Amino acid sequence: MPVYSHSSLSAFETCPLQYKLNYLDNIKRDERGIEAFMGSRFHEAMEKLYRDINFRIYALEELLDYYSKQWEKEYNDSVIVVNPERKPEDYKKIGQRCIESYYKRYYPFNQGRVLGLERQIMIDLDKEGKYKLRGYIDRIVQTEGGTYEIHDYKTSGYLPEQKKLDEDRQLALYQIGIGGIWNDVERVRLVWHYVVFDKEMSSSRTNEELTGLRNGTVELIKKIEGAEKFPPTESALCKWCPYWDLCPAKRHLLKVASLPTNEYKNEPGVRLVMKYAELEKAKSDLEEKKKAIEAEEEKVAEAAIEFAEKEGVSVIDGPGARLRVEIKDELRAPAKSEDAKSWEALRGLLIKEGKYEEVSTVNNNMLNYRLKAWPKELLEKIKGFLKRQVSKTVRLIKK
Repeated sequence: MPVYSHSSLSAFETCPLQYKLNYLDNIKRDERGIEAFMGSRFHEAMEKLYRDINFRIYALEELLDYYSKQWEKEYNDSVIVVNPERKPEDYKKIGQRCIESYYKRYYPFNQGRVLGLERQIMIDLDKEGKYKLRGYIDRIVQTEGGTYEIHDYKTSGYLPEQKKLDEDRQLALYQIGIGGIWNDVERVRLVWHYVVFDKEMSSSRTNEELTGLRNGTVELIKKIEGAEKFPPTESALCKWCPYWDLCPAKRHLLKVASLPTNEYKNEPGVRLVMKYAELEKAKSDLEEKKKAIEAEEEKVAEAAIEFAEKEGVSVIDGPGARLRVEIKDELRAPAKSEDAKSWEALRGLLIKEGKYEEVSTVNNNMLNYRLKAWPKELLEKIKGFLKRQVSKTVRLIKK
């Protein structure tokens, strides 16, 4: 059976096609965003800091110097800066500020005993060992009180709500993992360092929540293994995806992105889009024109109604056509969709008086017809349910 990871599960949830290309087809790409590159360099600096903590505490200048050397050593053309307004040096400075603020916040780094750095763990999700996950924990710490802490560094420029962390899957899975390593794991604290904001956030899980997480993760794996299609899912994360040349939603965008203006406009796909957009605009213009005509028609109808009332006629003659003006003054019963309570009450009254069968249901047309024949005593009983409504309509009748 394959061994999954939080990253692979998240990839499937984010974009099934990217998951397939990366984890099933094993198509690897060297491209990565500058944000991820900066995050890796920050993690390296933290690992160096804590790995040697029992021997010495590095000065801040030493740590920053190590960070800079690693940046220069690892940086290459495969690192992509998506934001056109930013340069690699901008992100390098952010990483430096993160190290400085972290260093000043936690110096002298004696908040607990470090039990592991970049520790690989295997997580059994079921008793049979059929479903497994592999993970890497940035730092595992045990406090003086015996609490285990799972620390994770985040260099993201987004600070989540507490609710999101209380539902986070990754560190909770790691909690299950360390429970299988040491027998004295009872109290666990999940800790996130959002270093761009110089902010520490934490959460915890009950045994019931961990059981639910196990079951939910197994169900997700079953869904992945049972998938027959892996469609692309477009989102803001597409900007960092290295598979545009293999993605049906992005392949054409990539193809025409570098074309000169004259070639771009003559490319067959681009021409189809331009023509379709032209037709859509024509439709939109017609819709606007139609609305203007309908507004003018409404004014003429109002004038025709006024003319018919003044002249005492219901038909107005013209060349080739006539206008029929109908003015209805009638009582309107409550509609069930608008006032179900009143509708039910009126229906009950008609049933009680033995008149319901005559109108079939609480129907306006039948009701107005029957009102002329029903006794006045009954009319007084139902009068409170009815509302007077005057309707005026104009119809064009061709000769």
